[in-house]
Amino acid sequence: AEQALGSGRDLDRAARSLEQEVQDSGDLAPGPVDLPGTGGSSTEIRAALFNDAVAIGDGGVIPVPAGALIYEVTDRTAFDPAAFHAASEALESELLLQKRQFHLQTVLNALRENYTIEINAELIAGYDN
Repeated sequence: AEQALGSGRDLDRAARSLEQEVQDSGDLAPGPVDLPGTGGSSTEIRAALFNDAVAIGDGGVIPVPAGALIYEVTDRTAFDPAAFHAASEALESELLLQKRQFHLQTVLNALRENYTIEINAELIAGYDN
């Protein structure tokens, strides 16, 4: 992979010399990265792509479980603490609501198992009018 990439760092030429095609990974996020053909995630991928010093245009060769990955960084979005905080608050609220609904449903299911439910049609009809 290092020889194919050469000093010119031309991905297209390197891919042709290895009888491969350049593939776009799409947007990636920090964490386990499982790119097709790499054999799974590796700490080397995460270290090469997500450290603070990575810049657009950086590239090279990374050892991966299936051999080697030749890469180039074509886009990078900086971490935005304010956006992260806003998103985390919304996510926390959503998860809390889900937990409340789950617990309510659990209590209702337990009550239904232990008690007979009777519906007073006359009383309900009085509310409908």
